[in-house]
Amino acid sequence: MYKTNPKEHLVDNLIDENTSFEELVEKIFNIYFEEILSKHKLLSDSYDVENLHKIRIGLRKFKAFLNFIKNVIPKNEWKYANELYKNLIKPTSKARDYDVFKNDFLYPAFINNSKAYEVQELYEVFESKKYVLHKYIENHVTSKKYINDLNGLHDWIIKLQWRRIFSESMKCKGEELISLINSMVEHRYKRIYKTKKQVSNFDQKELHRYRVEIKELRYTVEVLEPYIKHGKKEAKFLKNMQEILGKINDTFTAEQVVQECKIRNNNSGSKSYIEQRAFNQRHRYLIKLSKVK
Repeated sequence: MYKTNPKEHLVDNLIDENTSFEELVEKIFNIYFEEILSKHKLLSDSYDVENLHKIRIGLRKFKAFLNFIKNVIPKNEWKYANELYKNLIKPTSKARDYDVFKNDFLYPAFINNSKAYEVQELYEVFESKKYVLHKYIENHVTSKKYINDLNGLHDWIIKLQWRRIFSESMKCKGEELISLINSMVEHRYKRIYKTKKQVSNFDQKELHRYRVEIKELRYTVEVLEPYIKHGKKEAKFLKNMQEILGKINDTFTAEQVVQECKIRNNNSGSKSYIEQRAFNQRHRYLIKLSKVK
């Protein structure tokens, strides 16, 4: 599936004939850290939703590549870096959920729902919670602890305590390195494609994990794109799966936000307008997901 002519790319800045696996890993981690650092500066200078979204993307890219090399670095090193990642991204996750809910569910409800009082009540509670949430995030991402975690991540990349593993087991350079990268990508794609057969039986957590796995492969292929030539069919499959799984995840998010705001219609035990809309959308997307090839 993945084919490339290594010699075409040896002059590229990321890999040349002398680049080792260790050096490639360091380069990519530094690229992502610089992206995270620049987005954090923007967020610190001007806190807004767009800058928050950008730092989340940078962190996600770092995690994607960390998982890409997970099987070739010591477990304790992966755990250490992963813990720093979680410390940095966790405070921002709820804000993303609230923004999706607002744009994809709450605002459309104002237009389409005849039960205006229910939606108005939800909107008022939601806006209050959203304001408190963003104030917390703004304080957290500019805190000493957050900056210490950023510095910890940078130190981990610089020191690379696991370099010796690469020197012993990943000695390939240049053309052999490109072949290795293609093999690693292909292995992950085949695993994702095979898992598709069981997706109709997945619960919410399994669907979320599957979506993250697909997104991480897409991020990794993105940074290594000059060295990976993947078929159009495979690229289309990953894109379509990620988009549909993202929409399914958003329906779960909408239900969760409604529950957090503790808004229900007057019929005890029945779903609110937005909960019902999310449920119906999820059913349609699951059908659509089963047809992706």
